[in-house]
Amino acid sequence: MESAIPLLQQHGENIVVNEEACKHLASIKENLVIIACTGMYRTGKSFLLNSLAQVEKPVFNVGNTTDACTKGIWIYDTKKLLENGGRLIYFDSEGLASLDQDENYDAKIFSLSLLLSSYFILNTMGVIDEGAIDRLFLVSELSKRILIEKDQVENENSKVKDGKDKKDTDDNSIKLARHFPRILFCLRDFVLSLEHNGKPITPDVYLENALESRTGKGRRVDERNETRAAIRNLFRDRDCYTLIRPCNDENKMRQGLDLSSDLRPDFIQQLDTLRSRVLDAAPLKRVDGTNINGAMLVSLTKAYVNAMNANVLPEIKSAWNQCLQEVCINAYEEAFSWFKSILKDELDISNVASVQYYYQQITQHKNAVLNQFNVSVSSASGKSQVTTYRKKLVESVDEYTDNFLKSLIFNSKEQCQSLAAKVWKDAIPQNVHTQSKGDTADKSKENVVEYDVILSNYVTFLSNYDSEATLLCRDIVLIEFLKKMVLEDVGNKFEKNNYINTLNINTLNAAIRRKENDISNLNTSLEREIKRGKEQQETTKKAVGVLERRLLNAEEQKKTVNALLKEEVRKREEALSLRRDSQRLLSEEKTKSKGLEDSIRSFKNEIDNLQMKFVHYKREVDSLVKAKEDEHITSLILNDIVEQVVLIQVAEKSNATLQKVKDELSRSMDERSAMAIKLQDLMVKISSLPEIYQRVLFRSGDGEGVGDFYDQVADEDGTSMFSSWFS
Repeated sequence: MESAIPLLQQHGENIVVNEEACKHLASIKENLVIIACTGMYRTGKSFLLNSLAQVEKPVFNVGNTTDACTKGIWIYDTKKLLENGGRLIYFDSEGLASLDQDENYDAKIFSLSLLLSSYFILNTMGVIDEGAIDRLFLVSELSKRILIEKDQVENENSKVKDGKDKKDTDDNSIKLARHFPRILFCLRDFVLSLEHNGKPITPDVYLENALESRTGKGRRVDERNETRAAIRNLFRDRDCYTLIRPCNDENKMRQGLDLSSDLRPDFIQQLDTLRSRVLDAAPLKRVDGTNINGAMLVSLTKAYVNAMNANVLPEIKSAWNQCLQEVCINAYEEAFSWFKSILKDELDISNVASVQYYYQQITQHKNAVLNQFNVSVSSASGKSQVTTYRKKLVESVDEYTDNFLKSLIFNSKEQCQSLAAKVWKDAIPQNVHTQSKGDTADKSKENVVEYDVILSNYVTFLSNYDSEATLLCRDIVLIEFLKKMVLEDVGNKFEKNNYINTLNINTLNAAIRRKENDISNLNTSLEREIKRGKEQQETTKKAVGVLERRLLNAEEQKKTVNALLKEEVRKREEALSLRRDSQRLLSEEKTKSKGLEDSIRSFKNEIDNLQMKFVHYKREVDSLVKAKEDEHITSLILNDIVEQVVLIQVAEKSNATLQKVKDELSRSMDERSAMAIKLQDLMVKISSLPEIYQRVLFRSGDGEGVGDFYDQVADEDGTSMFSSWFS
């Protein structure tokens, strides 16, 4: 698109939709990103959009007089795809408060720009003061000029009678905000410093401060606060950006600026920043959670315009339902037309050999048509209109399939009947059955010869007929034709010769019976194939229904499986933590127990050595007493006895030490009993876990299998270190 084209224009008191623009938009299959710009007239909206579009020459008309330059709403298709996959389109709307338009027209243009765009730039000059708020009074009227659904009118009328008008208006604005685009307040020719209470602030903070309600009394204060509240409620996603004056030369400003020159460098830098910010933030155009393409935008536009021209408030849901209806109708008509063209191009009496082959081809084409329909309505997938028209498409395809088969059979019959008559005329001479009326003796021989000639002609007829007739109705037509020709024509010509006549009639009757049997079998097969085809169609319908139900249940099953997986992971982590705690406690207890056992064995060895020494010394004393009776020797013996007594005292001390060791061992046994109780509690908790977690806890380190818990804690000799604890 080299330049912008009008989408909406004024015609008398009505707004008309330009069909050229509609045709161009309808050809766009991609999702759309629509950036609209509006504001007071003669404030440079078109120049701003030309700059954002980065075009070599202006695509939107720019003027330098006091007259409004843009009339209605113009569009420019950049044919560029953004990172979100949307095709970028700019909307330039007619300026508000122009001298040749009234408030009602301004409200319509303003409302249409909001309803059709996905990113809305509100172009205004200078600061946001009380005058600027006054100029935005149309925003406060939006909730009164746009409906979400039809029942909203009755609800609002009843609430006004109850005295709840203001509160309900705010509620309606909040609901309406979900259908409005993100808004950017672009402050042009902004020369002030952004400060508040002596501190620098951002443009967004400046905007929020300007939208805060003001204190005071009076009608003007209330109206301005109402406008501020409407902006806050209707545009939850709002931003602000400031631009300095593009050029200081007034003459150049009046004559119109060139996009590539005459601009201040600071302004160009700000413009580049604005462009990046807008393109990054601009979302896909969505209605009721569904991305829309060009054809859907055309449908919405016409629905809103028709409502406004009829002096009816536009309804978002009604327009959206109408849009979905048109999308489904177009997809249905396109798919059904494609199906009919496929049958006409690929199936005719020359290549359809049987009913079974016909329905095999139909099944393939039907699946392809349904796939095309699903692709066409993919943006509206899951809506009730899609299900309705998919069902209608299946019914239409089935009905057209039956009618097309009937037409094939009819055409095949006509072709075969015409061919049979022609081949019969060529193969069977008219005088072949003419017989002599004389009464000669060799009459029977002549009749036999004549019969051989007739049979030869019949063979020629059948051969020529089979080679040229279409397969679909070849046998049926042949049987009917032979029945007529042989019984009515040939039979009459042979009635004078009883023998040959009877022979021929019997032969032909037998052939007819065979052919009639063939016809009966063929009709039975044909009915069976038709029935099978209809059963396949019913099966396809049921399969489509089952697939739709499975698709709806798939999401629920996915959520359930994710929840189960999370719960299983949590239980495994708890089980693993329990296993680590138990292994740590077992390891500590085993180490402590081994240390105590080593200490006990050491003390026992010392006591045994002392006892052996004591017995040895006692034996020596007895021997010396018996052998030596003299006093000196006795005194020596007494000294030895004293030494032995000292040794006995040492032994008693050792016994005291041994008693302490036994007491320590007793305390260790008490601690072991307490530890056994704790381990029993731990085993109770572990046994309450599912078997799969017990297997995870007691799996051996090399992963060779799962054993019993007591096998996991057994000593090297095969006896459990806890066997004495639980005995």
